[in-house]
Amino acid sequence: MEQLVERMKTPTLIIWGKHDVIFDAPTHLQRWHHLAPHARIVEIDQAGHLVQDDQPELVNQLLLHFLASSRRGALNSDVCEN
Repeated sequence: MEQLVERMKTPTLIIWGKHDVIFDAPTHLQRWHHLAPHARIVEIDQAGHLVQDDQPELVNQLLLHFLASSRRGALNSDVCEN
């Protein structure tokens, strides 16, 4: 997976619950920063591993904003470099 993530060219949004008890946020977010420095990473307070269930309105707002702002770039780029 790491090799694929490093080759991604598309806009990337990572939404993480600050209270995730399944994946340690500091460890995994540091890894994502390293693998995908171009990614936008958002930590949501009062949310755990199922951030979309814990904060659905906020997740929807983030997704809509991200998709609207990256629509042009996402439509004109490949997922991975060859």
